[in-house]
Amino acid sequence: MTNTTNANGAPTAPSQSPSGAIANPFPFPTTNFAPGGPQDIETFRKNAKEMVDFMCDYYKTVGDHSTLSRVQPGYLAPLLPKKAPEDPESFESILADVQQHIIPGVTHWQSPNFFAFFPSNNSFPSLLGDMLSGMINCIGFNWMTSPACTELEMIAMDWLAKLVGLPDAYLNTSGVGGGVIQMSASDASVVAMIAARQRKLRQVKTEMEAQGKGDEFNEQDVIKRMVFYGSDEAHSCHKKGAMVLKLNFKTVAADDSYAVKGATLKKAIETDVAAGLLPTFFVGTIGSTSTGATDHLSEIGPVCRDTGVWLHVDAAWAGSAFVCPEHRELMRGMVDETTGEVYVDSYDFNPHKWLLVNFDCSAMWLKERADLVDALSIMPAYLRNKASASGSVIDYRDWQVPLGRRFRSLKLWFVMRSFGAKGLREHITKCVNLTRYFETLVTADDRFELIVPRTLALACFRIKPSVLSAHPGLDVNAVNKQIADGVNESSNFLITASEVKGKPEVADPATGKVAMVYFLRVTIGGWSEEENVRGVWDVIRGQADKVLAELR
Repeated sequence: MTNTTNANGAPTAPSQSPSGAIANPFPFPTTNFAPGGPQDIETFRKNAKEMVDFMCDYYKTVGDHSTLSRVQPGYLAPLLPKKAPEDPESFESILADVQQHIIPGVTHWQSPNFFAFFPSNNSFPSLLGDMLSGMINCIGFNWMTSPACTELEMIAMDWLAKLVGLPDAYLNTSGVGGGVIQMSASDASVVAMIAARQRKLRQVKTEMEAQGKGDEFNEQDVIKRMVFYGSDEAHSCHKKGAMVLKLNFKTVAADDSYAVKGATLKKAIETDVAAGLLPTFFVGTIGSTSTGATDHLSEIGPVCRDTGVWLHVDAAWAGSAFVCPEHRELMRGMVDETTGEVYVDSYDFNPHKWLLVNFDCSAMWLKERADLVDALSIMPAYLRNKASASGSVIDYRDWQVPLGRRFRSLKLWFVMRSFGAKGLREHITKCVNLTRYFETLVTADDRFELIVPRTLALACFRIKPSVLSAHPGLDVNAVNKQIADGVNESSNFLITASEVKGKPEVADPATGKVAMVYFLRVTIGGWSEEENVRGVWDVIRGQADKVLAELR
C-alpha cells in the first residue's frame, strides 16, 4: 500500500491491505526532533552541571558587583540579534551572552550590599526545590492534575501556619479555613477583595429577600455602594487591586505612629453607613513598607466584626519574623485574647521576602475558605472529574484568579525541612540583630535621627533639621535625598528612601499644612554580614560629610 495525495497535494487516507491492516499509518513528513531523547538527556546533564557551576561562581562574587545595575535604558537591544536564530545555538554561546550582556543589566537582590526595598532572599534549598518544580512542570489547577501538587501545598501551608503562630482556624485540616500559595501579596489582596465583595452581595441579597424585596436586588447597584478601606500607609497594591476590580477605595488616616486606630476606622464606617454606603473591606498592615508601622489590630478587629467588614491583614514583609515567638507581639489583635475569636478573615505574608524562599511564594490563609471558593468557582465540562465532584479534595484553581499554577510548595517544603524551625529562627534573629547594630551606628552620630523606632530589620533615619540651622532656606528633605542618591550612585551599596507626613506639632502655623518628611531606610536580609552593615553606614556617613561640607 502507498500513500497518495489529492489535487492540492494534501495526503489522503492510506490504503489498507486485504487483511485490513494500515501499511503506513502516519502519512506526514517526520523529523528527528526529540527534545527528551537519550542524547538530549546527556546534553542536559552536562549543561546543568555547567549552569550550577555558573550559579555558584555568581554567588561567590555577587558582592563584588555594583548592586544597582549601571546600564542605561534600552541598552540590551543593540547587543542582541533582531530575531530568533534559524539554527540551534550552543549552550556555551548562550551562557556567554548571559555573562556578557544579561548580568550587567541585573540589579543584584542577593548581594550582601543590598539594603533597599525589602529583601527578596532565596537560598540553595529553595533553588533545588524550584528545579524539581520545573522538572515536573505540572499545571496543578485541580487535585487530579497532580495530587502531590495539591496535597503538599496543603501540608506545607499547615506547617508554615504553625511555624509562625497562626490560629488553628486557618489550617487546612480544620476543614473550614485553609491556606494557599499565591503569586504575590498583591494577588492575595485581589482575591480577598473578590471574596469580600461576594460575601457582602450574599448578605444584602439575603436581607432584601427577608424583607420581601428580593426582586429589587441588583448586583451592580449594590457593588457601587460598597466601600473598601486602607490606611494611607498601606501598600499601593491594595488601591491598585480596587482599581482593577472597579471598587470604591477610601483612605483612612493613620495616627502619629503611622498606624490606623480602631476609632478612626469606626468613624469612617459610620459616616459611610449614614450616607447609604456599604462598608465591605479593610486591609490592615503589619509592618508597612515605608516605616514598618502596624495598625492597631486589637481595636480594628472588633470594629470589623461588629460592622460586617471583611478584615484582611497584609504582613508581606514582617510575617516571616513570626517564626520567632518574641516578635509575635505585632500580631496581637488578630485574635480576641479572652474568647479566642479570630477577627481576621484573610491573612497574607511573603516567604519570598524574608524566609529564604525564592520568588514567587506568597502565603495566604482564610478563616472561611468557602467565602473564596464560592466567589471564584467555575466548572466547565473539560474540568469535571470524579475527585472534584466527590467534594473530598481541594481544587486550588478556585482559590486564585488564574487557572494554572506552579508546584510552588516544593521550594517552601525544601526550605522548612533543610533549615528547620531552629535555622529559620536563627536567620531572622541574625537580621534583626544586624539592624539593631546599624541602629546604634545611626544614633551614635548626633547629625542623624531615627524618624520612627526600629521595627524588626528596618531602620528609618535622616539628617536632623537642626544640623541645617545655619542655612534657614535649605530644604532638609533635599539634603537627605542628595545623600541617598549619592550612596546609590557612588558605591556598591543600594538603599531606598521614602517619605511620610510630618508630626502635627510641626505644621506650618500660617496654613496648618503638615510637611512631608523625606528619609533614608535600610532593611537587612539574610545575605548581609556585619562588615556589609558597617560598610553601608560608612558610605552614608561619607556622603553626609560631603553634602554638608559643600554647604559651608
